[in-house]
Amino acid sequence: MKIVLQHDLENLKQCLLDTAGIHSVTPAIFRDLSFLIYKSTKKQVSDSTLKRIFGFAAYTFQPSLYTLNVLAEFCGFASWGEFCAKNKQTALASGRTNELPTESDVLYKASEISHHTLQALKNKSGIPFSLTIPRDFLDEHLEIFSHTEYPVTILTAPAGYGKTIGLCHWVEEQLNFNRKENNGNIILFLSGKVLNRISNQEDLHHWLLALLGIPMGNIMLADNFQQQIKEHKFYLIIDSFDNTSFNEEQLDTLFSMLTDVISIYQGNPNFKIILTMRSPSWLNFKRGLQLQNKLDDCFVGFMSDQNEESNVSLFTGHEIQLISNKIKPGVKLSPTLDSEIVSLFGYPLFFQYYYQKHPKNFALNELDVFSTYEVIYNFILDKIYTGRYCTEKVLLIHLLIEQGRFKKGNFCVDKIKVYEELKNYNAAYQDMISIGIIREINFSDESGYTECIEFVHERILTYCIAAKLIYDNEDAFDEKLIDRISLTFESKIRLRILKWCIFIALKNKQYSIFDALPRIELVASEKARLIKFLSKVIEQGFFNTNTDEADETPFDITRPGLFNYFLGIEFISPEYSEALQSLLKLNLQDSSKIWIHTSVAINHVISLNAEGLESSIASLKRFPAEAFSTFHINPLNCIETLYFYLKYNVVKKEALAEITHFCFNPPTNRKQLNQLGSNYVLNLLALHTLSVAGSPQKVLRFIRVLHNIHHQNDHFVPEYHFFLLINKAHIYVDLGKIAEASSIYELLMMDYRDDENKFTPYMRACLDNLAAHLIRFTADQQHISNVVERMANTIEPSNYKLMQVNTLAYYLVADKNDQGSSAYKTLYFKFIKIMRSNGFNPKSFVHYYDELNPQDNFTSTIIRQTL
Repeated sequence: MKIVLQHDLENLKQCLLDTAGIHSVTPAIFRDLSFLIYKSTKKQVSDSTLKRIFGFAAYTFQPSLYTLNVLAEFCGFASWGEFCAKNKQTALASGRTNELPTESDVLYKASEISHHTLQALKNKSGIPFSLTIPRDFLDEHLEIFSHTEYPVTILTAPAGYGKTIGLCHWVEEQLNFNRKENNGNIILFLSGKVLNRISNQEDLHHWLLALLGIPMGNIMLADNFQQQIKEHKFYLIIDSFDNTSFNEEQLDTLFSMLTDVISIYQGNPNFKIILTMRSPSWLNFKRGLQLQNKLDDCFVGFMSDQNEESNVSLFTGHEIQLISNKIKPGVKLSPTLDSEIVSLFGYPLFFQYYYQKHPKNFALNELDVFSTYEVIYNFILDKIYTGRYCTEKVLLIHLLIEQGRFKKGNFCVDKIKVYEELKNYNAAYQDMISIGIIREINFSDESGYTECIEFVHERILTYCIAAKLIYDNEDAFDEKLIDRISLTFESKIRLRILKWCIFIALKNKQYSIFDALPRIELVASEKARLIKFLSKVIEQGFFNTNTDEADETPFDITRPGLFNYFLGIEFISPEYSEALQSLLKLNLQDSSKIWIHTSVAINHVISLNAEGLESSIASLKRFPAEAFSTFHINPLNCIETLYFYLKYNVVKKEALAEITHFCFNPPTNRKQLNQLGSNYVLNLLALHTLSVAGSPQKVLRFIRVLHNIHHQNDHFVPEYHFFLLINKAHIYVDLGKIAEASSIYELLMMDYRDDENKFTPYMRACLDNLAAHLIRFTADQQHISNVVERMANTIEPSNYKLMQVNTLAYYLVADKNDQGSSAYKTLYFKFIKIMRSNGFNPKSFVHYYDELNPQDNFTSTIIRQTL
């Protein structure tokens, strides 16, 4: 078949519209146009064929001769050949009467094509285009590119990042701006699918000129176009310039043609090419540019990952809110969206999927952490477990999980190692790439060839691992499953896999997983996130507390192993307090409720929340006296002692007497020693209660007793050991043993620097607080002022107000401080404000408070009060 020239096809399309009297091209007109053609010629051309010709649907091959003849006949010609011949004669006659097309002719042609492409891509948007938003990163990228000498720029990312929709917004804005300003700039926006019409024998440059109405061979018209873009900008924009539009051979050919076009316009800063492509194609394209020493001609913007495969950012929390408000006007999202929700819906593909499932009841503001798992679960259910090749997809996932390894923090599969097996699942493999489950990454360089297969998102990866583990464990949620998670996977993904196992267990009503849960090896920070997750489980109503059937109470927090596993001072935070209070919705024993109220009260002490502390004391007083009989020290007495001291600077004696008795008669019973979390919380509460007595030697003696008890225990708890050392260091400072205190601090810092992820925010705050206590012995005065001010301001937004007050108090009582300085006055008034605004007594922190004045110099003693 003779090659169909692009300018002939464009003229035929315009002739079709003129003959049918159609002035606006939308997908809806093609059914009517198909009917008109049949009515006129008695020959059928389907509406889908017309859509492909007009660029509203993808196609690989040129229109058939039959189709072209029918369309030409509809336009009043005997055949396609006659149409082309008369079109050529018309062009020659036009060339004699009007030798050169005007700038507006080329501009109109480019604008018309761009609008057609824009409309076609808008119609493919997963979320209605009117509900999507421009992307700030893309606008900034193209704004910078427009003012550089670079001829070409790339927008590259894996599938699902929103490259095309973001580009459509930019193109539409530029077209509107050009029309409004009449600035002469030309935008030619094409879909990669359109370039499929170019044969190996054609020239891309001539094809593009023909598209703009400049026929091949007319040197004068081509020169006129060259002159035109010296005065105005010309943007050639091609979407999906990758293997989703072309096979490898086509892509290589077009890449070569495109570099030739770049060479033709080299030196003209007004000639700009914008391409979007998926990451694997970009890496191949990049290597081609490197081989030709032309990589410096390409503006890649700001790569967002270490492998330099993506410069397209995910949605920010602000962008998520903007789209949500467009979808559902008036919806109010929290100013700071939960990190789980941002990390999920920051991926545009997941946001699109959620909208498609809930177009009428879109309620992103009502989602919680647990609900995000529902979104991914349903996504995987739809994309993998239903539809075509579902069995092959599951088998392929099992293969990838078995063969995958973690390299530089990413889970990847060496494609060469699974190449033979992939042949058996090729259709499933290609389908999973196209729907955004997996992707190919090529790391080949001078050292060798390395092509890897990765899961596109950590949520999908960890689900697939969890599903595989459960399958291998014969669908049993037992100790073997938990142990395998602990022993096989690194901490980076261990917790996510565990959460998925819990989620799947609840879906299948397999509650035995909670019996084995305390076996999971998690550091304190990970355990804190697990507590938050389980609190959301309770809020979702999975745990029915009103049932009479024992096997319908999945999360029995009253079991000592499970309860103690989640009890600890290291978790202190507002979220932890909320999580504990959510446990009160369960049918708990009185002793468990006392532990929860006690832990919540400790949280109120740390945040200097007088009202909350009073409420916790009132709740504890409602329990009968016998409910406290199992506690070796009464927690209510300890909490009341702290409250009276902070509020009135009065020391109650009941708790101190109990602690002294415990100190000289520590428990020796093995069963008592092995009660982990709850005893540790109570021991640390007692330790800090004792500190209000103002006797460092008594506190030090008690710490030694607690150390001995801990070392006799069958289980060593590093977080408990951490707090004992922190308190010992503070006591050493109070006793003037600075070297011993500094030695403990350095020991803890070594552990922190080795793996800071093991430390919860509260543990890090305790380290900073100890540093503030020590710093005046190890630094100059100006450094002390700067560091203390920084630490006080850093701790302030974290709700650890007790730490902040301690930090300020250490500074205020330092011997060498200039109490007349502006820095001193600022910190002094901050100290007073915090104490007074929270209803507590400054005298509880500084003796001789009445003498404290920024204008006076004096030495005072601090009562250290930290939990």
